[in-house]
Amino acid sequence: MSIKNCDFDFSERKNKTINVVLDELFNLTIEKQSSSTAAVYCTNKKNEKCIPHGFKIINTTSHEFVHPVSNIYILCWTDNYTITFNDVEINLQNKHVWDVKIVEYKENIIVEDYHGSDSSFL
Repeated sequence: MSIKNCDFDFSERKNKTINVVLDELFNLTIEKQSSSTAAVYCTNKKNEKCIPHGFKIINTTSHEFVHPVSNIYILCWTDNYTITFNDVEINLQNKHVWDVKIVEYKENIIVEDYHGSDSSFL
C-alpha cells in the first residue's frame, strides 16, 4: 500500500486541478470551480466524462452518497469526502484547504499531474 498527500486550497485565486490515473481506462479530475466548490469527474480513453462501474463518492460528514449531475460531482469545501474505485481510495478532509490522501492498494495508480503550491507532492 502506498499513500500520497497534497493540499487543495480553495482560498487560492488561481484555478487548481489534480489529475489521477485510476487505471488503464479511467482518469479522475478534481477541479476548482469557485472559492467553495470543486467539480470531480472521470474521463475515459476518448476523454469523455463518464462514471466507471464501481466509482463512488461518499460525503463522510453527512454519511450520504454524492450523486452526479451530467457525470460531474460537485463537492463543497465544508464537507469531507471519500472517493473509491476498485483498489483506490481518495480522502478529502475539510480545512478550507482539502488534505488530499490517495491510498493505493495495488501498484497500478499513478499520480499524473498536480498543479498547486506543494510541488513536493510529485
